[in-house]
Amino acid sequence: MRDLRKQAQGLWSVKNSTRKRSDFRLTNGMGGSGKGFRDAVLMLSPSLPGIVFADPEIHRELADSARETGDAVILPFRAVEAFAMNHPECVALCSMPVNDGSGQDDPWMDYVASLLDRVRFPRLARMFVEAAPPARSIVDEVVRLAQLRDSGVITASAFESAVAALGR
Repeated sequence: MRDLRKQAQGLWSVKNSTRKRSDFRLTNGMGGSGKGFRDAVLMLSPSLPGIVFADPEIHRELADSARETGDAVILPFRAVEAFAMNHPECVALCSMPVNDGSGQDDPWMDYVASLLDRVRFPRLARMFVEAAPPARSIVDEVVRLAQLRDSGVITASAFESAVAALGR
């Protein structure tokens, strides 16, 4: 998924925040604010109704709300929020994760994992389940893994491998 995101960066810019109602920093510059809002952008935030697409050449009303600071070009959250409400055709409805501040999790990878429906993407879904680190006691983790095995999310051999890995 990270490779796919990296490849897509040539088509549009991706700006995300896992903090609620945070402004979007479009560009940074060394000794200046950078090139400004000149590329199409996808904006992701837990406070938006979904993934918001904007192209500054098409969506002038949003582009005009960008402001330059000494070292960046910022797009205010309120402007993006209003744009999303006025342009539902530019919003892919979904909910984004909030950063819990623990420093332990990657909320964006958790979000990607939540998109991987085991019916539509059985191998990818299984990969995320099998790669998840244990977050509880070993007994709790074995019970959780048994539930996944019994519901068909993971295979019996994946269950055995995951239980064996708990002891390492």
